[in-house]
Amino acid sequence: MDWYAPTDAKTPLPAVLIVSGYPGKFNRLESTIAWAKRIADAGMIAAAYANEDPLSDLQKAVEQVRARTDRIALFAISGNVALALSALRGMRCAALLYGCMLDLDERTTQFGFTDPKTRFDEVPRDVPLLLVRGGRDQFAGINESIDRFVAASLAHNLPITLINQPDAPHAFESDEIIGTTLRFLQDHLGVRRPSRRS
Repeated sequence: MDWYAPTDAKTPLPAVLIVSGYPGKFNRLESTIAWAKRIADAGMIAAAYANEDPLSDLQKAVEQVRARTDRIALFAISGNVALALSALRGMRCAALLYGCMLDLDERTTQFGFTDPKTRFDEVPRDVPLLLVRGGRDQFAGINESIDRFVAASLAHNLPITLINQPDAPHAFESDEIIGTTLRFLQDHLGVRRPSRRS
């Protein structure tokens, strides 16, 4: 487990666990490190981990984070999202970016992502979710998966926030999306944001 914390932290901080849905040193990927640093710069602890068994190792990672704080959020992107959805109980919120939701198929699992077989009725009804969708996502099945999840969530009145970028490809990271994601995490984890001066 790699930990990233704000340099000027003086009080116990909430944490964001970056979820890995496939085996390997996910914590060493440049994209993972970049998000971890952004999260720490926004006043939260970020935790990223390597794993051999995504299902059991996610539970171990959650336990390690819980030993530090009870204010925890999950962050996941792409094929990692389905695994994050299986671990929402007890979380304050989750940010799920351009990812397959509950219904991975062979087009996704061929890349080695774990499908925990979570059903929609197992998703907690009280955990706010931020969903980010790229309208021109080039990976087959991802947007259809997001659309089905959104429709079911609205039908059951779940607390979701959807951001759709019509012209964005997979894994896009605009300043707007980065900022919105960090503010979502801060707001639901109770992190005070600096007030804007006029």
